[in-house]
Amino acid sequence: MFMIATLKINGLTSRTKVEMLEEFLLRQEIDIIFLQEAAHSTINTLRSYKIYTNVRTAGWATAMVTSNEITVTNVTRLLSGRGIAAEYRGIRLVNVSAPSRTAKQQERESSVQHLPTRTDDDNAQPSES
Repeated sequence: MFMIATLKINGLTSRTKVEMLEEFLLRQEIDIIFLQEAAHSTINTLRSYKIYTNVRTAGWATAMVTSNEITVTNVTRLLSGRGIAAEYRGIRLVNVSAPSRTAKQQERESSVQHLPTRTDDDNAQPSES
């Protein structure tokens, strides 16, 4: 059995908050966590974890973080930066951050319509910092 979590982190813009996330992951023994609204510049290393990001133009990212023991394959990213997906042991893992405001309805619908699916674009390497 493995533990999967999801968290909207609203930036995580300081090293202190990143350290709190690391501590949470280790204490709760989280194997895979999906992050929304991650600030790409601060979430580039986590002790004992690999980070896969999909960065939007504004610097915000969706991310998939896996323990070092887990190897995902077929990593795909939405062009909008709002989604990332991968496979692990035949299970498709999908993380999408869809905007919730009425003004962003078209963007939200586009994100859902273009959910990452399995493609030949297999790039299972963690994001470079």
